[in-house]
Amino acid sequence: MTAIPAAGAFNYRATGVLGDKRETMLVNEIHARSKLGEPLRRGRSLPPGDFVYGAKQGGSKNGVAEAFANWGVNLPGLQDKQKLATERDFMALNKAALSSGLVTAPENFSFRATHDIRRLTEDAKREKMRQDNRTKKRLPPSTIYGVATRPSTPIYELIEHKYQDRWIAERSGQLEKARKQQYQTNAEFKKGNFAVNRTMVLRMHQDPVESPPLWTMPKFSKNAKPHIDSFRTRGDKGSSYKNYDSDKIPRRGPKFQHGIYEPAQS
Repeated sequence: MTAIPAAGAFNYRATGVLGDKRETMLVNEIHARSKLGEPLRRGRSLPPGDFVYGAKQGGSKNGVAEAFANWGVNLPGLQDKQKLATERDFMALNKAALSSGLVTAPENFSFRATHDIRRLTEDAKREKMRQDNRTKKRLPPSTIYGVATRPSTPIYELIEHKYQDRWIAERSGQLEKARKQQYQTNAEFKKGNFAVNRTMVLRMHQDPVESPPLWTMPKFSKNAKPHIDSFRTRGDKGSSYKNYDSDKIPRRGPKFQHGIYEPAQS
């Protein structure tokens, strides 16, 4: 017998918009409408009382008898010797064909038809690794698994800055060792114990390298000539520079001595 909905049950349902009043509207979340100023109340109906929660666990029919009779026979990886799957190793075939002097495609095809090189598949490699691990020598019963416990932090050494003092001492020892090595190197160099090669020559003396000239446009460096010459002759120009050099002596200045005249000193 179908249950009769309570009065006013369809007040907050989408009746008249999505169809007439139906009982499925009371449980369908799409038809639910919230009250003014209140959140939408949601809920799920519970299963009947005889419902069993959880997943079903399928057990064996034979039970203990089957366990005693066929224990571990069908489990993968427990057999002593298993036939591992293999596949053709085309890289090894190509290498063997090349070693035999076969380079063309028809010769390579004929070589593959008459020769076969196999290799283990990835699953077979993992299975072989598991078998090898089981056949290895077992650890003694007294073996302790896990990670060793870290020793406690020496709090007194932290308070007394022992780590800082130790680092400063180690750093000072390294600097002193480098200083002694450098002193020994300089002493041997002065004695002439080193072979004179290009490296030693560069250490003793480095040839001065002239700075490259400033870049100028070719038209100004080749064709452009001054239009105004302040000196009528070359002699006048030389005399002017000579007087300029002699006049720099009493003048003040940081580099070119272009400043004011310096008073005479007694």
